[in-house]
Amino acid sequence: MKVNFTTPSLTTKTTQAIVPVAPIVNACPRFVPCIPQPGTTNLLNSMSGFVMFRAAYRNYIDHESLVVSRTVDPSVSGVVAGVRWHDIRLSGEPNATCPTYPCVYQEGTIADVANGRSRWLPSIAMDSAENILVGYSTTGKTDGVENHSSRYTGRAKGDPPGLMTVPETTIVTGTANQHIQCFWGDYASMSIDPADDCTFWYVSQYFTAKNSWSTRIASAVFPAGSGAGQCQPSTCTARPSGIADDRHGDGPRRQPDHRDLDGHHADARCLCHRTRGGRVRLEGLYRPLAATAGTVARASPTPP
Repeated sequence: MKVNFTTPSLTTKTTQAIVPVAPIVNACPRFVPCIPQPGTTNLLNSMSGFVMFRAAYRNYIDHESLVVSRTVDPSVSGVVAGVRWHDIRLSGEPNATCPTYPCVYQEGTIADVANGRSRWLPSIAMDSAENILVGYSTTGKTDGVENHSSRYTGRAKGDPPGLMTVPETTIVTGTANQHIQCFWGDYASMSIDPADDCTFWYVSQYFTAKNSWSTRIASAVFPAGSGAGQCQPSTCTARPSGIADDRHGDGPRRQPDHRDLDGHHADARCLCHRTRGGRVRLEGLYRPLAATAGTVARASPTPP
């Protein structure tokens, strides 16, 4: 998209590519509640017509990945909703899986057995070692004891494509339903801690009393190391000597080799930069130099 802020009507959008994915059936019509709650006929919205927050981009130098997730009908008897996730490669060396780019490198559906629980409102992220975690809400079975819960599962880089192999983990279980309205935790977020590029943080909603919602924040991390199913924490705290600032705010260049933002060869695991202005980035290989999450980082633009 090329935005024209002076004359918005002149803004132009260009379709870069259309990436085919496995067939998708929405869990229920857009904005029509269908997620069951225990002990009540009041249903919740699945938000199935939308890709959920957020499309998480990663630049691994030799390839770029974009992981996304959404709620779907899993085609399982007695289960209203499941989670569909996609790992889309934007660039890389052509191979049997991805002869051209962009392409769907892998995808899968997280769903229960027949007459089991629904899973919906997912959020997904990928760490620096290409391990994935996805969090979501899960329907409960007994009102007042076990209502909707917040859970996550995941996979390591070397696991069979399309499969979530991390045992499903329950973060918190609610003890009450939502009665006032049909919306539920669509602000859920799975993100990577920029301090180590390995720790996943998940934020989601649950209820402890009727119409009284609470927020739970949880973290998880793969074991430290460089082997399969591990993630080596980043120790990048300062800009490597001789590396120039990205003072033009252009962001990482799409070229699959070991170059920093200004074309200098560098170690991709230890690149920090300042942006011209805006909120501190909370995801990816690049983070502002000597900045604190939630603050504003600025650099004075200088001529090239």
